[in-house]
Amino acid sequence: MPVPQGFQNAKLQIEGGDTIQCAFNPETYTISKTNVWTYKPNQSKDWPDPEFGGGLPMTYKLTLLLDTSLQGPDKSVKDDANKLMGAMHGNGSAPKFVEFSWGSVKLPMAAPVSISIRYAMFRPNGEPIRAFVDLELAQAKPSTPAGQAQNPTTRAISGLR
Repeated sequence: MPVPQGFQNAKLQIEGGDTIQCAFNPETYTISKTNVWTYKPNQSKDWPDPEFGGGLPMTYKLTLLLDTSLQGPDKSVKDDANKLMGAMHGNGSAPKFVEFSWGSVKLPMAAPVSISIRYAMFRPNGEPIRAFVDLELAQAKPSTPAGQAQNPTTRAISGLR
């Protein structure tokens, strides 16, 4: 079956493990980058000179759709939702990194920061058919080229300024 209108095929690859097929609505794609600046008071000026303290990883906020129509009639949305939640837990060690790809966009390997799963449709027996996943990832490995991000609609590389 095709993905629901407004969504595109995408996937999450859990490091050393499962690949989760999902749908992605490009309008919800957010990339953030934070730098650390320190300001030390200076009696001879109205404002202090900023001192660069380094950069933090880029973060990615995605809203994904899990739907049984993408997986086949015998699959459960809970299976993939549980795999995603398992990637967050780590089970006694650091959580696994994940890699998100959508069309020609492939984000760098990233650490899962937060996940929220909202089940939306159910079979009469209570089995969920559809789930929306809000996922925040933090860059764990360098991107190519370093310090640049792709425009999700044109796929063009644009420098962050």
